[in-house]
Amino acid sequence: MKPLLIIVFSMSFLFSKGQQLQTLDEITIRGYGRGLECSFVMSINNLDTTEYFLLSFVNMEYSLISDIQIISKNSQTELDSLISDAEKIQEWIINNKGIKASFRKGEFFIKNPGERNNVIMITNEKHGIIKGYTFLQPKKFPILIQFMKSRKLKK
Repeated sequence: MKPLLIIVFSMSFLFSKGQQLQTLDEITIRGYGRGLECSFVMSINNLDTTEYFLLSFVNMEYSLISDIQIISKNSQTELDSLISDAEKIQEWIINNKGIKASFRKGEFFIKNPGERNNVIMITNEKHGIIKGYTFLQPKKFPILIQFMKSRKLKK
């Protein structure tokens, strides 16, 4: 809940006065560290509304500070691209069980050192530089995909 509040406060700085944020749906997926906070949010500015998909997590690079990372998708096209990348990672996991390899697609990176220790890294990357990351077990990855597919963003 705390990271979600931080998301809301962070997003409020992005918007000028007169805008309000309303959470439409949210889920917390527990993983390594503090997990992922996923939400669909609506920005209301007078009579204009815009919806966003937000994925937030505490950057696992740091242990002494809470560096909250936010991946936001502002359009259905961007969200569909994120979903497609996630589905390709999921498909790769299924087709490559037991193979020592890794695969990257968009914000997702799967490291498969063997059959039992699969790890999905979710990154916040800007211009080729990773600004933050967290990890999620592959068995919990379908929960993220299902949540991302649960709504369509409206403009």
